[in-house]
Formats: sequence, structure tokens, C-alpha cells
Amino acid sequence: MENTAQGPKVSRPGFAFAVAYFSLLAFAFVFQSLPPVLTHILAELHLDHAQGGLLMGLFALPGIFLSIPGGWLADRYGVKIVGLMSLSLMIAGTLVVASGSSFWALATGRLIAGIGAMTLAVAAASLISTTFSGPKLGIAMGFYNTGMPLGTILSFVGLGAVGVNFGWRAALLISLTASLITVALLIAFREPRVHHRHASLKASLFSMSGSIWLLGLIWLLFNAAAISFLTFGPDFFSTLNYSAAMSTLMGSSIMWGALIVSPAIGPFMTNVSRKIKLMVFGTAVPAAVLIIMPSTTVWLLPLGLALGLTASFLPPPLFSLPAELIDKEKQGLAFGVITTCLNIGVLVGPFLIGLSRDLTGAYQLGFWLMGGFSALATISIAPLFWLSKKRAT
Repeated sequence: MENTAQGPKVSRPGFAFAVAYFSLLAFAFVFQSLPPVLTHILAELHLDHAQGGLLMGLFALPGIFLSIPGGWLADRYGVKIVGLMSLSLMIAGTLVVASGSSFWALATGRLIAGIGAMTLAVAAASLISTTFSGPKLGIAMGFYNTGMPLGTILSFVGLGAVGVNFGWRAALLISLTASLITVALLIAFREPRVHHRHASLKASLFSMSGSIWLLGLIWLLFNAAAISFLTFGPDFFSTLNYSAAMSTLMGSSIMWGALIVSPAIGPFMTNVSRKIKLMVFGTAVPAAVLIIMPSTTVWLLPLGLALGLTASFLPPPLFSLPAELIDKEKQGLAFGVITTCLNIGVLVGPFLIGLSRDLTGAYQLGFWLMGGFSALATISIAPLFWLSKKRAT
């Protein structure tokens, strides 16, 4: 996608950042609207933990097939059109879930919302990548990546409280607040003119760098662990006799550190090698913490803090690397590949963890699986050093 500025008719970079940031907030609110009230949903509708995991995973299922075409469409037609269509689906799907009375009704709504949300996430990330460059890209991406943890924490704390006092359906309706704000921002957004490229989706996809697929694999494995923790963390802590409020707060601990770490490391992401090293730290330490966590009841709060701080080192460098590894006009497609891989991890991870909980009656095996996913992400980062040096030469 090539953008040509149209003078005062084009929104400033700051407004473009606001559009992308609120898009990510909207994504986070809708995506993470279930975990804070999952216990209530399981009880009222008589669902098991595997079905609860599937409701999280089904949200990501459409993205496995649609994120790449969605990124390609964002490259060709721009973020505004793709974003508004995506938000319409998110709102419609969430309304279906909030009014549902069976697993299949909720599953249908999550699928519809997932179609829109995963496409919106691709468009938002590509907007940051195409709006900013050089040192400003690292800073912008650092702040941008606080959107997901901020939305998640607000969802877990706010929607959890709403669920306790007013029911889970009310909590899901309130989760649409950020989506409605984003619709207003996108309507006001003046996007640079998009020159439609004639390359087909198939041709564009086959020309994609192998390093982008590797970034996708890393993101897949990490999120199989992270989203599983967010899905079942509140239920795990509730089994240890934590209050409902404390259980949801602890269940969001993997997101705590990002509000501080993501903006802080932005100025330090000055080259590819440094970004890769940050990614190693952001997957290796969380792997160890997740494996240890179910074996202690004394150190859970410090472990939660450690998990949140260290896991926050992965997203900013990972999301800033495509701008350095491929051409600007393919950024949407690159983030489509990465988001497709994310969706596979979101689909598989929570289901396996929920299934292990149903089979064993405890969460220890599930936490070991989460730690294993994160450890595999660390191993998958190693080839990036070689690929980045090969591109440099």
C-alpha cells in the first residue's frame, strides 16, 4: 500500500495513533470479555471447562482463514473501510453472545465477533507500521502495545465486578464501549489516499519473507500460553480460595507489566539484534514462571508480577520487526500472517488447557503445558538471528 499525503485533508500521525490504539482497546475488551465472567457462564449454562476454552478459541477460528485476506484488503483499500466493517461484526457478534442461552448460541456470537476483531487487529497494527518509521516506530509500537494489556486489565477488573453485581450479560454489553468510541474515531479519520496494487493475494503471499512466518510461529506459541493463562487464571486462583475480585486481578497478571515495560523499552529497540534479544527474555522467563506457579501458594503474587513484567518484553519488538524485514506496502499482509498464527494459538491453547483440567481435575498439567508453549517460542526465536544477518548482507 502506498500512501500519498493530501495536505490538510489527511489526519495527523497522532490521530492515526489514536485510531489504532482504540482499535486495539476495542479488540481487547471484546476478546477478553469472557474470562472475568466465565465462572458465571459455566454455572448458569451448565458448560464444562473444555467448552469454556472453546468459546475463547472459537473467537480466533475465523482469523485463521480471514486475517491474511484482511491484511491484504487493508493494504489495498485502507484501514478506514476495513476497520468500520470489522467493528460492525464485533458489535453484532457480542450482542448475540450477550443474548445467548446455550453453548451453540454463544459459539455463534463469538465466531461472528472474531471475524471482525481479528481483521481489526491486523488493520490497526499495519496503520502504526505505515504511519511511523525510524526511531519513532519503536516508541509508537511500545505505547501501542499497552492497549492490549490495558484493555485486558480493565476487562478483568471492571467486567468482573459488573458480572458479580449485574450478571455476565450486562458485562458483555459494557465491553462494547471501546468499540463504539472506535467507530466514531474511524468515521472522523482522514486516511491518506490508497493506491490499489494489482498483485494477487496468492502472489503477495508467496513472496512473503520466511522471517514473517517465523515471527508468526513465535506469536502462536506465546499466545497459546498467554491466552490460556488469561482464560483459566481466574478459575485457578478461585480454587485457592481467592475472592472473585482478587481471582480476576491475579488472572490478568500476565498483562500487568506491559503498561510500564512496553513504553519503556521502545527507545531501546534501535536495531534488529537488540529486538531479538528482548524477545528471548520475554519468552524464556515466563516459561519458567508458568511451570513453577502451580507448585506454590506462598509466592503467587511475586510470580504474577514476574510473569507480567517479563512477558511484556516480547510484543513491542516482535510487532516492530516487520517494518525492518519487508517492504512497507506489504505490512498489512505481514500482520495478517502474524495474526493468523496468533489465532491458531488462541484456538488450540485454551482448549488443551481446559481439556487437561477436565481430565485431571487440577491445573498443574495445564500450567506445565503453558510453560512448554512459551519455551518452544524461545527456541523458535533462534533462527531469527541468522535470517536477520542474511537480509543485512
